Amino acid sequence: MSFFAFIIFFFLFFVVTNSDPKIPCIKDDDCPKVEFPRYILCINKFCENMPLALVTTPLVENDVVGR
Repeated sequence: MSFFAFIIFFFLFFVVTNSDPKIPCIKDDDCPKVEFPRYILCINKFCENMPLALVTTPLVENDVVGR
């Protein structure tokens, strides 16, 4: 019985999620909306997942290419 429990437990870790999808975009409005405190912004023509701290801090010129 413990063998079957091990198999079930082991296969729980094979759940694959795509945490870094490459969604093409032209502007920020093209990216999907997410819950606070994260933002998805259009950077280099792809939607990038950004934490709130990076969005609210001023960026240095040429820090993010393509914005």
